[in-house]
Formats: sequence, structure tokens, C-alpha cells
Amino acid sequence: MRMGLMTGFALAIAAAAGTAHAQDRPAEDPSIVVRGQKGVPPQEARKFVRQVVTGTEGQLARFAEPVCPFVLGLPQQYAAMVERRIREDAGQAGIATGAEGKCQPNLMVMVADDADAVVRKLRQKFGGLFRGVDTTEMRRAMREGPVHVWSAVQVRNTYGQPPRQTGADRWPVLQVYGASFVDLQTQQAVLHSIIVLEADALLGKTLTQISDYIAMRTLAGARPPRDGVEANTILTLFDPQAAPPPAMTGIDRSFLTGLYKMRPNGTSVTQMGTISRQIVRDSKARTER
Repeated sequence: MRMGLMTGFALAIAAAAGTAHAQDRPAEDPSIVVRGQKGVPPQEARKFVRQVVTGTEGQLARFAEPVCPFVLGLPQQYAAMVERRIREDAGQAGIATGAEGKCQPNLMVMVADDADAVVRKLRQKFGGLFRGVDTTEMRRAMREGPVHVWSAVQVRNTYGQPPRQTGADRWPVLQVYGASFVDLQTQQAVLHSIIVLEADALLGKTLTQISDYIAMRTLAGARPPRDGVEANTILTLFDPQAAPPPAMTGIDRSFLTGLYKMRPNGTSVTQMGTISRQIVRDSKARTER
């Protein structure tokens, strides 16, 4: 049974949001269309990474525990399809996922009639859901719009160990080991990620597009490029000036793969370099097929 913090969140947000119109307006055909893509030059890869990456305390964050998606606000059959697609996206990037139907949700998706109102209400009544969210990401999450995303991040040591309570009256302490001129002695672990979507904003979009967008925003912590910036990425799905692709693009998948291949205790500069090289390497392999 999937219980715990995120299940409590599910009940809370369902009560706050009511029933989303999306239940009466299922997304379009979820079939996937694959587009060809030219090789990505190194400078273009680096530019893309800089545009979409988010950092925490000089590092990039990612899930440390198996991912368990849970979708609310869509009919059950469509919610299951979105969850399955997110799991597939994770699997292609080498990200571990929890047993379906048995794991505790740590990636929550909610479709609501009024996403802005839901997020404000959650902030007021369930502040614990925002614990571990840094100031910059909090501001982004609270901005009005069709999409609200935030992730709770915990600093851990090189071995992935979290801070520990050493006494009843003491703050948790993070035990670090050794020193390095190249890497840091910490890593940033995503504990849970939450995304709230406006129901009306999903009209005309396929389940594949929606699922892949959610995967990039939550699994990768990626943010959309600025409105009107030309980029071949599913992250432009809600950009009114863009023509979004039908699914995750090659550069999207390489970004996600590179994020989970990078050294977790590296600096953001070295981590971004790993992702950029993954994009270039994968794009070259695709053009040579």
C-alpha cells in the first residue's frame, strides 16, 4: 500500500482542488511520433544545459531513491498511462523506479481546475510539503501560471548518508569524509517532487507530451527555456510562442541520462559538463545510424 507523506498530500490536494475538468476531457491519442535530429554541436549542448538546468548549493539535484509516480485529477485509465510513461522515461535514463502499486509516492502529479489557488492553499495549510525547497525554487513554484513545480532537496554526504541526530537537543549533523580539489563532500538528493497542472492548459496536448514534460520537470528538475527561445525540447510544451515536439526529443533524453550518470558529489560546473558531453555523444551516435 502506498502510504506516507505523499499519500497524505494526495488526500489533502484532492480535497483542496475538487475534481478537475480534465476527467471529462481526456488528452488526445497518446501515440509517440519520433523526429529525426541532426548532431548537436558542443556549444549548442552547453547552451541548452545552461538554459534549463537548476542548481542547489552549487550542485545539481536528482532522485537518490527509486522513483514512484502518482497521478491525481485524471481518469484512472489515463492516470495509469501517465504513470507508466514516466516510469518508461525513467528506465531509459537508467533511473530506478519502485514497484508499481506498492511503493510510496515521491513524484506527485495533480491536475486541477485552478492550479494557482491549489498551490496557495497548500502553502498556507500544508507547509511541510515545501520543506527542503530553496528560496529561488519556492518563488518559481508560487508564480501564477498553468504549471507549478517544486522539489524537496536534502544535502547528503559523499556516500549518500543524510544528516543524523546526535542528541536529543542537537540539530542534525552531516558527517563528511576526506577532502578533494575536484569534487565536493556533499550531494543534493531529491526527496520528493510535486507538479500541479492547470486542467485547461492540457487541452490539445497528448498524454505522451504531458508525461514527458512532467518527467523532465520532476526527474531532471529542468525548467523551460525562456518564452520564445527556439529549442527542440518538450519543455516548450506550455510556451504559447513555440511549436512543441510530440514527445521527448533526443536532447531531452540525453539531458536526463547525463544527469543520472554524473558524479553526484561533483560541482555544478563539472556536472553540467557531463550532461553536455552526453548530449553531444548521443546525437553523434544517432546521426551515424
